[in-house]
Amino acid sequence: QNLGGSKHFKCPHCGHSMPRDWNGALGIFFKALRIDRLR
Repeated sequence: QNLGGSKHFKCPHCGHSMPRDWNGALGIFFKALRIDRLR
């Protein structure tokens, strides 16, 4: 997905907006939680 120069992520489903870096960090965090629960 091409975000262009946007520094914010906006959810297409609910419209929630947050800094793009925070969104990426949350994605990594939740992925780590899922991997840890599978062990």
